[in-house]
Amino acid sequence: MISELRKARDRRARLLDLSGPTGRMPDVRLSRDSVEATANAVRDLSGITVDDQRRFRDVRAALNGWITAVEGFGIMVSQTSGIPATEFLGMSVYFETQSLILLNGSDEPQRRIFTLFHELGHLLSHTSGICDVYTQSGTESVCNSFAAAFLLPREALLTALGNSEPAQALDRLSTRFRVSQSAVAVQLHACEMMSSNQLGRQLAIARAKSEEKKETQKSSPGFAPAHILKLRNLGETYVSVVLEAMHSGSISPVDASYFLEAKLPTVDKMELEIERRAVGR
Repeated sequence: MISELRKARDRRARLLDLSGPTGRMPDVRLSRDSVEATANAVRDLSGITVDDQRRFRDVRAALNGWITAVEGFGIMVSQTSGIPATEFLGMSVYFETQSLILLNGSDEPQRRIFTLFHELGHLLSHTSGICDVYTQSGTESVCNSFAAAFLLPREALLTALGNSEPAQALDRLSTRFRVSQSAVAVQLHACEMMSSNQLGRQLAIARAKSEEKKETQKSSPGFAPAHILKLRNLGETYVSVVLEAMHSGSISPVDASYFLEAKLPTVDKMELEIERRAVGR
């Protein structure tokens, strides 16, 4: 984990050398008293509406869409491979420009979405850390509340809930908004539709289910093509900056191969994948 963080810091320094900051953090400061207002303001800046969120093709498309939105704030998002989710879910490092978020690629996509915005909460409060999104105390609680409020705006969530029993609606709402059941439970608690005891139970259940699912997946793992995994881990913003520098002649193809930790045929495939995604957006 430490080596992955060191690599992410190195990539950040390289990105700044090649292009300078790629965006600007929202000019807001997260605190316990400003969670919902901050979430609403940042959500508006993201440009992704609730209807857009529901139209994501699936949860992986949702994760990619949200990462693109966060990278638009001048944040470099990277992911890891081969580190158990029991070791860490995500971490963030605050800088005045080009902060970092590192997600555990071994975790489920739905939970990575929640972790992404939990870490964004840290950056908006100008803090860094290795985080456990199941903790409901101190700064972690504030960041959990921010992530839930961002992903599940109060009015949209309560409208979707209707007259259903909250605990019984978690699966339906999770599918509808492309988020984890934990995220739904946290926001229902914030909307006073679920007690603290119920929230604690739901978080414990969600964690147990996730661990059980990961054990099942170990027996039949899926494998993404090398260029897709490399693009995911390095982050589209960083890869795009390196490719642009290569095409402008600022760096050589050999440099680009080194910076992207891949052979040139894999680099070519990553570029084609970025172009394909741009057409699909």
